[in-house]
Amino acid sequence: MRKLLRFGKAISVSMFVAGLVLFGNAMIKGRTEKPQSFVVTYKYSVSKQGGPFVVTRLVTRAVNASSEWKETVYDLTTGARTVLGADEIASYRVDGQHLQYNESVELMNSLNQKAYSEDWLRTHTATVREGLVAGLKTYVFRSEDAESWTEEYYSPKTSFTPLKVVEYHQASGDQFVKEAISVQFRALGNDEFKLPDLPVRFDNAERFIAVLRSGGQDENRKIAEECSRRMDTVKQKLLAKGASIQ
Repeated sequence: MRKLLRFGKAISVSMFVAGLVLFGNAMIKGRTEKPQSFVVTYKYSVSKQGGPFVVTRLVTRAVNASSEWKETVYDLTTGARTVLGADEIASYRVDGQHLQYNESVELMNSLNQKAYSEDWLRTHTATVREGLVAGLKTYVFRSEDAESWTEEYYSPKTSFTPLKVVEYHQASGDQFVKEAISVQFRALGNDEFKLPDLPVRFDNAERFIAVLRSGGQDENRKIAEECSRRMDTVKQKLLAKGASIQ
């Protein structure tokens, strides 16, 4: 998924396009892994213009058996901490005293169910080879365009939580790698995978949709309408469960 390494800055369009075009074209076949909770620890490394890799961030991601998750990003340069996560309705970024809406989890939940199947991962049209990350067998999905390519490593044991992501930019030679250094399968406390109970804001997504609509391209307008539909559905679900929306 393009811009996955931006840690929450890429929103609805990447999930929508990647899901419908790249990942939504196969049925579940064969044996599937049983969903279980786990914690992944990643290192995030950057290579500028083909130079040596420098570790700039450490990341922990806790995922429960129902695919709710929380990810904490520690910036080793600035000391800043960023918290992202998802419940049964949507994904968010913690932004001060509120949650900033990112995207509906409707599509991701569907992909999670499929990615527990090793056959689905192995035979998918995006799969280019097998890999090994943190001791787990993975299947590498590759996408590319004229400017960059991205490879994502998925294990049926961790479903659609990538264990490694490599993003390379052709013009600059810059490369970004988010790679798991450990995966622990264990029970989780609620505080490990649940975000704080804060009001939800939608202004970032609304601005993004407005930009798509103003661009004048039919494809972008269609994506904007689909993103808007998903956002409205999320608002309705949040209000139904008593959440606060700002």
